[in-house]
Amino acid sequence: MAAWRVRSNHLRLIMRLCDADMLHLHLPCMETLEEQMPEKELTPPLWIADLVTSTRSSIGVGSGWRINVSMIDPPPGDPLLGGECDMTPEYLDAELRFYHGIKDDAEGRRIVIHEVGHVLLGEIEWIVSCILGRVNKAERKILRQLYDDVVERTVQRLTRAISP
Repeated sequence: MAAWRVRSNHLRLIMRLCDADMLHLHLPCMETLEEQMPEKELTPPLWIADLVTSTRSSIGVGSGWRINVSMIDPPPGDPLLGGECDMTPEYLDAELRFYHGIKDDAEGRRIVIHEVGHVLLGEIEWIVSCILGRVNKAERKILRQLYDDVVERTVQRLTRAISP
């Protein structure tokens, strides 16, 4: 909500400072812009925030981890409504982003639990990345793919074990 207001205010300021006709700009009216760019909530729904907190506690993601949770649009062409996890394990920072459209149902809860599961393995990810940095490029690519596949299967097993 705030981001759109900032853009709206900047556009209004530009329109005041510049003569749009002189610059030969076609600027649609504000109502048209607001219809084209509906506001989307960046703050996750309460059920997601609560589930991240309870899952974190139940699977042992330590309190040292700083986990930010937000909502984003799914990537273009992504048929699945899910989420993603980016981590900086050496600083115990994680960013969980869930796609707008995730529902408060069994599948939505599995998606949230799955992404929190990646945080649990974050410190192992850091160690593996350090080790792979010492391997030649061809071997690194193969080993990274094998490791990533095992991580996904491990997180999937964990998710199925604790999902309702």
